[in-house]
Amino acid sequence: MRDVWASYSPDSPPVLKGIDLTVERGDAMSIIGSSGSGKTTLLRVLLGYLKPSRGRAEVLGAAPGSEHVRARVGYIPQQLGLVLNLSALDNALLGSLSRVKGLRSLTGAFPRREVEQARESLKLVGLADKADKKAWELSGGERQRVAIARTLVQRAEVLLADEFLSDLDHHRVHDILDMLREVNRRGVTMIMVTHDLVLASEWGQRAVVIHEGKKLADVRDAAVTATSLAEMLT
Repeated sequence: MRDVWASYSPDSPPVLKGIDLTVERGDAMSIIGSSGSGKTTLLRVLLGYLKPSRGRAEVLGAAPGSEHVRARVGYIPQQLGLVLNLSALDNALLGSLSRVKGLRSLTGAFPRREVEQARESLKLVGLADKADKKAWELSGGERQRVAIARTLVQRAEVLLADEFLSDLDHHRVHDILDMLREVNRRGVTMIMVTHDLVLASEWGQRAVVIHEGKKLADVRDAAVTATSLAEMLT
């Protein structure tokens, strides 16, 4: 992102104000800020849902949301985006739609190799025995893991997550973070939006602090502590 300004209508005030941001392949990064600071808007620009009113944004060398990158960017929204009446396996298989969409719409069935990959992804996140359970039958933590499995099936190179751990207790959050670290070790670039400073300090190697649409700080490694992040926001 280079000098990115963004607003939701020509007459509304800007939500993002001159954001400069470079994310390298393999980064594990948090975007931190209070409610209304512009965190989710930043993700919407990266996803191509919102075009900058000024400046330039690129993802994987192309315009956000373009056909070239759409299938390569995974997204876990705050509400996870699961279909509650589908099984864990079928929800995970939704990650393959960019590859088999035509076949799926015609036959209602996925190729065996996609089903095998979806089962393997559920196994990786510890849900091999819950593959046939409907999403509504799963606990909150299990649903989080299905959402992660879906991005694995998608074979996403970049994963964007928006406050998707906010409803879990501390123990379950640590389980999910461990899974995300494993996904990151596989080479997936990860950007997580959160208002939780402790979570941000435990999660990644890098944190970007946003306040009232402006980037306040961009810190790495030893500087990413809950105390230092809180000081930046006061």
